[in-house]
Amino acid sequence: MEKGIFPSAAAGFSLGEYAAMKIAGVINTEECFSLVKERGKLMQEASDSMAGDGEGGMAAVIGLEAKQVEALVAKWTGAGLEDLYCANFNSPSQTVISGTAFALNEAKERFKQAGAKRVIPLKVAGPFHSPLMQEAEERFRRTLEEIHFNDPLIPLYSNVSGERVFSGTQAKSLALKHITSPVLWVMEEKAIAGAGIDRVLESGPGNALCRMWKESGLFIPCYAAGTVKDIETILGENKCD
Repeated sequence: MEKGIFPSAAAGFSLGEYAAMKIAGVINTEECFSLVKERGKLMQEASDSMAGDGEGGMAAVIGLEAKQVEALVAKWTGAGLEDLYCANFNSPSQTVISGTAFALNEAKERFKQAGAKRVIPLKVAGPFHSPLMQEAEERFRRTLEEIHFNDPLIPLYSNVSGERVFSGTQAKSLALKHITSPVLWVMEEKAIAGAGIDRVLESGPGNALCRMWKESGLFIPCYAAGTVKDIETILGENKCD
């Protein structure tokens, strides 16, 4: 924004949704940091409380379609494998699962046998975006009650619904569900692409979201904009006017 690039819509992946809500005017900067800090604290405490159950984490399943991963998780759960959930739908061929250490270790071999190219453990502190975070969600409710959420000033998109958020009340409700609900990123990308947006900038570090955007087969270009050099390149090539 300091370089003169202003968003006409906002979306954020997982924790990045709080930055998107700030940019959309739903919450201010102070509220954003306060909510993120408390949310992280409660989620860490919920993760720590699972130590007796073998802790928990997340893993990316690469090379299987999302519907295959969902079907397998449902099948294995029905057969008695507990505490395994789909957490992030990153791209058509990459789905992240959450669960206890036991469930993840068991699922790793099963997914490979089902045809997954790779199952990669993620460096995270707990089984996020899953019902295993229910304790954190319940405690976070009290924190959210103290914050007023404004209606978005620009279109804002939700990880929980995969669709546009139209009011502050809706944004607050989704912020609570966000802790235990999966990130419907592929669905969210399609909603953004269908809204008439002609280019997307990834403003965080790295270009993981740009890669996932490309993997989803969307025709709208996505540019990395996480560094000053990235932004200057975008401006220099007139990719954003």
